[in-house]
Amino acid sequence: MDLIVTSQLSKLVKTLTEDQTLREEEDLESSQRGQAQKNKSMSSQKEDDALRRRLLLLTKRNYRSLGTYIRLVDYMVLESQVKINQESA
Repeated sequence: MDLIVTSQLSKLVKTLTEDQTLREEEDLESSQRGQAQKNKSMSSQKEDDALRRRLLLLTKRNYRSLGTYIRLVDYMVLESQVKINQESA
């Protein structure tokens, strides 16, 4: 059970870290591709920028709440282990 929880949490941490890194790289690329953005209309460019900002904010929020999520999973694992021990006793 601990192995399953550990593997799932490591996947989650890896995914959130990659998302955060990709968003930062996209911000750098967007500043470098000025010619490509000139071909877009202003409204679609604003929508893309707003979407990118929302996704970055969501990624940062998820990354910050990761510790709370891990603590919750730890409590749930401990609770199930205690129940198993009580039932077997």
